[in-house]
Amino acid sequence: MLNLITTYDDSIEVFCEEIANCKAEDQIVFSLYIWEPGPSSIRVLKELERAVQRNVKIIFDVDHSYVVKFARFVEKTETFMGELTKFEKKYPQNVSFSSGLYPNHKKYYLFKRNNSISTLIFGSMNLGDRFSGWKDLLVVFKDFEIGEYIFNRFMLGKETKLSNSCPIKIIANEPERKIFQIENTLDELLSNNTYTNYQVITPYIDQRGLVLLKKALDHKAKVQLIVPAQANIYQNANMRTLKIFSHFDGVTIYLYKKMIHVKLTLATAKNKQMLCIGSANLKKNSFDKLGEFNGLTGDHGLNQQISSEINSIIKDCKMFKPTPYKKIMSRIEEFLG
Repeated sequence: MLNLITTYDDSIEVFCEEIANCKAEDQIVFSLYIWEPGPSSIRVLKELERAVQRNVKIIFDVDHSYVVKFARFVEKTETFMGELTKFEKKYPQNVSFSSGLYPNHKKYYLFKRNNSISTLIFGSMNLGDRFSGWKDLLVVFKDFEIGEYIFNRFMLGKETKLSNSCPIKIIANEPERKIFQIENTLDELLSNNTYTNYQVITPYIDQRGLVLLKKALDHKAKVQLIVPAQANIYQNANMRTLKIFSHFDGVTIYLYKKMIHVKLTLATAKNKQMLCIGSANLKKNSFDKLGEFNGLTGDHGLNQQISSEINSIIKDCKMFKPTPYKKIMSRIEEFLG
């Protein structure tokens, strides 16, 4: 069963419900790029503490590399890592941090239950009250086999497969294992001439992302692209890339009036749709450096929810018009991103 979470506040409610439904010896993994302090983070941590007291095991896979430290420096933001470290010291038998040294831009939340259905929640949402004003999406997938699959693959590094009946395929970058699947998957999806229309949302895009989107134009498909009118970072690089892309036939570019952090590509043909959604931006670092986590699915129910959400988002957009940007900064941002 696949469903969509469309607001930050709803995600916190769902996280707390899923934590509360975990029992002794179940395992919870919080894998994310940024976790900032604030009331919502404290609420989640208190629910995790109640779970630990029921003997639930918890792993924090939170990026602590130079990449996220640089991002905090640029945005002048704080981190919740200190509280998580205290939590680990308080409950060393039940709480641990993953040992990964590579940049982790994944955003998934796993509730692995031993004797019942597990829940995987993934998409583009980090944790912190600052993100309550951003537009983000999360996918909820409840399934018997998904818990074991995700834990084995990403926590234990074991080769594993989902059954053919599983409605979703997990597409990921795992730098520590030299696995990079994101760019090739998007290339195949955008190059597939079965699809005549693509709706793409990304907060950040550079020339590598533009090359991918042009694959759709090469087979005469239409592309609707949604980006934030004012991104929190990489704004100059965004505007430079959008100016170039806007000159191609078949392109419509929308600017979302608030910060949108969603990362998805919805491909539509006459009788089917295919969705790629997750943590990866249309930028070089998301293709060949960062750990990323996306899902690929043709699930009709989820894709109908996504279509409806995209239509709602477009109502809060304005059409793109080329605007001035700082050329030197655009190249610096593209180099860094």
